[in-house]
Amino acid sequence: MKNIEQSTERTIFKTKKRLVYRWFQVVFFLMAFLHSFGQSLDFSYQSPQPGAQFINPEQTLILKTPNGFEPSGLKSNKFIITGSLSGNIGCNVQLSDDSKTLIVTPQKYFQYGEKVDITILSGLKDKSGNWFKAIHFDFYIKNGETLSLLKQYKQSKDCDFAVPESKDHINTDAEFAVNDNNLPSDYPIPTVVFGQNHAFDDQFIFMNMVCRDHTTYNNYLTILDNYGTPIFYQRTDLSSRDFRVLEDGYLAYSNNDLAHPEREKYYLLDSSYVIFDSVMMGNGYHVDGHDMLLLDNGHYLMMSYDPQLVNMSLIVPGGNPQATVVGLVIQEVDLERQVYFQWRSWDHFSITDATYDIDLTAFVIDYVHANSFEIDGDGNIL
Repeated sequence: MKNIEQSTERTIFKTKKRLVYRWFQVVFFLMAFLHSFGQSLDFSYQSPQPGAQFINPEQTLILKTPNGFEPSGLKSNKFIITGSLSGNIGCNVQLSDDSKTLIVTPQKYFQYGEKVDITILSGLKDKSGNWFKAIHFDFYIKNGETLSLLKQYKQSKDCDFAVPESKDHINTDAEFAVNDNNLPSDYPIPTVVFGQNHAFDDQFIFMNMVCRDHTTYNNYLTILDNYGTPIFYQRTDLSSRDFRVLEDGYLAYSNNDLAHPEREKYYLLDSSYVIFDSVMMGNGYHVDGHDMLLLDNGHYLMMSYDPQLVNMSLIVPGGNPQATVVGLVIQEVDLERQVYFQWRSWDHFSITDATYDIDLTAFVIDYVHANSFEIDGDGNIL
């Protein structure tokens, strides 16, 4: 009997050992099977942000991954776009020039006031074979047009510049330079002040008018030497801003014509001052002529003010129920002039994050005003 019990125990032990071995085999097989399909990834960047408010009807979808997308899996049927008013909307899918950015363009614009649901099905993967998780998110289209708000805001900011009194020497020779160079009679004579700082010696100054009131000043682009003598000028029919030299040596200036939004762009000029190209913002935003950068990858960085009607009485005591709150949008457009990157203040700052000097009970609240930007050594936007 004792031998039978020992034999039974050995049989049970061997059976358990085989089961454990088989279990490890199954686990190892599953791990190898899953590894063959790569890891499950999240997108490193997406625009619009989930739950985003005040989105324009022209908005596109932008997705990024650091390893680049595998082109074979980029099918439009992986994207389900549904507007609460528009219904199902088809789309076109295209890779940007870096292969790391996917741009999904709806085949028609969204409607004001609707909620948009986005579902991205499984099947997309990066070039390392890793699969992206299926995701669902939504965002909200603004309730109506805001171009009229932008016009009011920009007009309120124009023609409010004053020349401070200076104790430095004023160079009146500029008046004679106009006659000596046979310049047009409507050319605005500059006031040149010689200070103690000679930083502009032997350099040129790029200038343009900043007033929309053409009865006061006509719109001129001009290059002055350090004495105020014009060495180049060009009259423009529209309000032109930010006349500058780009990083590649070409020249650029912006046109601001809200009556004709298709003209709201930066124009690029060659060494003969001939326009050879132009750049404008996408997703329904109007370029602001404060600043523009040409990046190392050949892309352009631009900004736009984005005024929206906000019921501030729900946010601060005494707030205006019909306040115009001005947001900020920064875009990078690629070589094909598609929106490659978009940052909106609405997604990152609360209105109440404004500095102490901003009156949150005012009719117009400019809570995140920007005049310029720069790229730091780590590639961040300052």
